[in-house]
Amino acid sequence: MKVVLDTSSLIKIERQDETSILIVELLSELDAQMFVSAISISELYIGAYFKDVRSDIVELKEFLSAFSWVEMNHSIAEDTGKIIAKRIRLGKPVDYQDNVISATFLDKNADYLLTMNDKHFKGLGFDDKIVNPKELLKILKKEKN
Repeated sequence: MKVVLDTSSLIKIERQDETSILIVELLSELDAQMFVSAISISELYIGAYFKDVRSDIVELKEFLSAFSWVEMNHSIAEDTGKIIAKRIRLGKPVDYQDNVISATFLDKNADYLLTMNDKHFKGLGFDDKIVNPKELLKILKKEKN
């Protein structure tokens, strides 16, 4: 199983949300791949550097080491452009970061995109793969049994 985690889901994990922690544990038990876009990583670093507390930055680096980082490549850059153009044509633009995360999901051919903000990712042809923590937890428990 391959799961892309967006920034909102990473924040829930970092803040020790019980459901989100259980998801990471189950994904690990199932040997699932957990992908994080470089754009999400940069968003988390913004928060850490804004607070300007050295221990927060060290803890963030340690936290992020549990995930497979996905750098922007040609495919992700092109898909990001396609997604943004489509959203503009539809009159439904979203933040650049969410478009890059969507393109990362496509590049990794992932099974699920874990997010707290599903409306940021809907309408791109993979709505059935966009899940919130409660939905993914239910899927994972079924997989485990």
